[in-house]
Amino acid sequence: MDSRAVDSVTDDKTAPGIPIQQTAASRSGLRYTVADGRTDLNKEQQNFSGTTEDGLPIDMGIQIADVCKTLFSVRKIKEAGNIVIFGADEGDMIINKRSGSRTMIEDNGEDYQLSIWMEVPKEAINQVEALSSVEAVIREELKTKSIEEIREGHATMWDRLLSSGEATFQRQDI
Repeated sequence: MDSRAVDSVTDDKTAPGIPIQQTAASRSGLRYTVADGRTDLNKEQQNFSGTTEDGLPIDMGIQIADVCKTLFSVRKIKEAGNIVIFGADEGDMIINKRSGSRTMIEDNGEDYQLSIWMEVPKEAINQVEALSSVEAVIREELKTKSIEEIREGHATMWDRLLSSGEATFQRQDI
């Protein structure tokens, strides 16, 4: 959580299975000024859709930039019809003004965090599972073959795995 951030941002490695889309901001070359004073390019956007740890639905666009950690913008959360409270006796939280529902914010002593369960395309999950299977095959082959022999035999397998086209969804904690 960041009270000074104008947008919620993350890097392109936080949710690799979530599709990334161009936006008017990324096409126009929008730049952010980060805490150390340098500027950073808004690359694109991902849509984080899922539920909070409290079971409440969440659907938000998050901008992709070269940042070291995900920052949820307090300003954007407020603009979406919420109140953000830090220091309440019952804990830090986001309260939706319309429904009154509460989402707890975790304080780990260093950062305030919002945990969400996100829907991830099945193709991304299949790729991870397939890569794990390939790793097991390669470990077995290393017992009798050189690394170069294994690389030659699996180059086309990697290409095939990374171009999978399924699109159903499963949940994943991020």
